[in-house]
This record gives sequence, structure tokens and C-alpha cells, in this order.
Amino acid sequence: MGRIAFFILSLAFAMAGWKASAQNTATLRELFFASDSEVEVAVFAKVSAKQNQTMPINLAYTGVSAAMQAEYASGPWNKLRFFNDGKKALENAISMDPFNPEIRFLRFSIQSNIPALLMYSGDLDKDLLLIEQYLKSTPDIETGFWIKALNVMLLAENASETQRKRIGTLLFSLS
Repeated sequence: MGRIAFFILSLAFAMAGWKASAQNTATLRELFFASDSEVEVAVFAKVSAKQNQTMPINLAYTGVSAAMQAEYASGPWNKLRFFNDGKKALENAISMDPFNPEIRFLRFSIQSNIPALLMYSGDLDKDLLLIEQYLKSTPDIETGFWIKALNVMLLAENASETQRKRIGTLLFSLS
């Protein structure tokens, strides 16, 4: 009887942890999509830094928020520090969960919107391909999230015309 109670209690804690994780991810997504100003990016960075950084998705959002802070940092060295911190966290998240399409979307959003002199744009096609494969092969996707994500990708400053067409096709297939 004790083992059954322990199992049920363990399962309840695991389910509660999963639910909290899903809620955290939803919050991080909302903050990411709303980060259009220095204040919003600062809030996004503060909230993402408080999340469990052993979870790849949380680490990825922390990396993206750091890279986004570079835009508002004063002086070139601070900008570079924020960018490098963000890049490192994002790459660590990808190494922890290399086939996660949301993490790949986050890297695409950074790589396609930064100056070329930072030389961090070599994964755009790989990331887009993984996202395409995921969206075409996964029946139960979060359509609302992916429509927002694809719109962000479509507006990326450094996306090629070919990439934009591929993104547009994906967006059309979800609508």
C-alpha cells in the first residue's frame, strides 16, 4: 500500500511540475512576442533568468532575452557582452535539445536580425529545415504559437527571399 501511495504522490508532483513548466513556457513566449521596447526586453530578461536553466527551452529564452538586451545596451563592449552571453546560452540549449523546433525558431529569430559583422548567421537554413520538417510531420502542433513564430521569421531583416517563400508556404499551410 505504501508503494502505491508513493507512486501516486510522485506522479502528482511530476504532473504539477509539467504543468508549471508549460505555464512558464507560455509566459516566456508571451514576453518574447511582446518585447518591442527596452522596458519590455528588460522584463523578459528578468523573468527568463528566474526560470529553471537546466531546462533547454528556458535556457533558450534566457539566451534570446540577453541577445535582445544588446540592442539597448550602452557602448559597444556592453552590447557585445550581452550578445555573446545570449549566443552562448542559446547554443547550450540547442546542444541539450538539438531537435526542438521552438529553440531553433529562437535561434533563427536572433541570427536573422543581427548585423552581419557578428558572423552568427550560419544556421538559418538548418533551423528553417528542422522547423519545416516538424510542422509538416507533427499532427498536433500549437498553431497559434507557430503562426506568430512564422510571422516573426517572415519579417526577419536578414532572411533571404528563398527563406521568406518557404516561411510563407508554411504560414499558408497553417492558416
